[in-house]
Amino acid sequence: MTKETRNTITAYLLCIYGIIFTPVFLISFKSAAYGVNLFVVIGCSVVASFSISMLFYHVNLNMHFRKRVFIFWSLVTLTNLFIWIVICDGTFIVRE
Repeated sequence: MTKETRNTITAYLLCIYGIIFTPVFLISFKSAAYGVNLFVVIGCSVVASFSISMLFYHVNLNMHFRKRVFIFWSLVTLTNLFIWIVICDGTFIVRE
């Protein structure tokens, strides 16, 4: 497998992970996001995840692949947690 193929697959997986992350929180935990607000939250999550995955693919950092994946995975996770806490007023109380 070439480096470009590996980077492409990883960028897609980062994007999918980021897109699924916030909706799973919306389904699992209580939040203040209802109605039209949900579209804004999911839209912000999709845009942030897509942007970060594009950065992963296009930014050429001189570091090991695993370290770079961990940094960008952490960036996706922290961005989505920020969206969850700030925009959704999210809590970690499980829905009943």
